[in-house]
Amino acid sequence: MKQITDGVYQFQGMAAGGVYLITDGDGLTLVDTGMPNAPNQIIRQMKRAGYAPTDIKRILITHSHMDHIGGLAKLKTISGAEVIASAAEKPDIEQVIAVDRVVNDGDILGEVMGGLQVIATPGHSAGHTVYWQPDRRILFIGDALMNWFGRLSMPFEKPTLDMEQAKESARQIAALEPSIVCFGHGPALTENTAAEITAFAAHRL
Repeated sequence: MKQITDGVYQFQGMAAGGVYLITDGDGLTLVDTGMPNAPNQIIRQMKRAGYAPTDIKRILITHSHMDHIGGLAKLKTISGAEVIASAAEKPDIEQVIAVDRVVNDGDILGEVMGGLQVIATPGHSAGHTVYWQPDRRILFIGDALMNWFGRLSMPFEKPTLDMEQAKESARQIAALEPSIVCFGHGPALTENTAAEITAFAAHRL
């Protein structure tokens, strides 16, 4: 695992779909679960860091594309964690495994990072959701934007449900002025982040 900032880590070597670990006093939270082959890598990296799979208490899902929920069934089974996702993504996720808790735009997950805000960012999928820690200005962005080879971009067009809506969600994200952005594709941005995303929104959307 690579540490992004205090209490936030990114799993390394994922074939596709970024997976993040958040550490809190009452246990661990995963953001997304990668492809179907990801759980073995996730568990191995957790064990190296001194954690057991049963330390995972929650799994937050940004959206239901397979590179984000492929490992969900196995990770839920071995951890017993609560699966959390938006109502619009629930039907597709439940083709894999049950959603335990549905969240809506503006909800606060008070048990994660002292309060993680749920923000609806539709476009890439109908119920795409990002998770925002406003005090520390940390954003778990899923596929609302990507960071490929050091360049910000919109998600790929083919799997995106409504690109114009996705662009509007990207503008909403830029308005947050995040300090740290954890992407579903590409490394996290931790420096000059707000300026880069603001410039992207201003000139490329």
